Amino acid sequence: MDINTFETLTACGALLLQLGTLIVAFLAMSRKTVLRRIVEKVEKKFFLITFVVILLSTIGSLLYSEYYAVPACKLCWFQRILLFPQLIVLLVAWLHREKRILAKNILAFSIPGFLLAIYQTLWQYQIASSAGISCGFEEAASCSQIHMLKFGFITFPVVSASVFLFLIVLSVLVLSKKRKTTE
Repeated sequence: MDINTFETLTACGALLLQLGTLIVAFLAMSRKTVLRRIVEKVEKKFFLITFVVILLSTIGSLLYSEYYAVPACKLCWFQRILLFPQLIVLLVAWLHREKRILAKNILAFSIPGFLLAIYQTLWQYQIASSAGISCGFEEAASCSQIHMLKFGFITFPVVSASVFLFLIVLSVLVLSKKRKTTE
């Protein structure tokens, strides 16, 4: 697969995540019984959904830099640092069947990741300044350089923000569900 096809598939994945985020948020706020049942099904598949999103995001990120040889900038590496460990956290939580602990940990990693991705997106579009952040190593890519632009607005930081926001919304959904008490 050539890099253009890979970027287009990545951008389509980001669009699906953005749409999914809106749908899940809308359904979660709905009071209608039918829609609440859909939310319950999403919540029941929390481990699977988060696993697929985090795994595909991790693989995609590594493919882009290692297979297609596009260097990651410093902010991209910080976002990766906040994404990659979530696979391990997910595995541990799944083994213990602890959705709420997983959701809390996903929030702990995803909120800063989302904020970094939004900041980098604003920086790339020259809405925010670099605030003195240098990209570090000379061979590293510039954090303000746009390597991929699809559909007129999807860059890699937008993809990253889409992933993190989707994980945040799913986690809030799980945490908002009242704990069942057993007596």
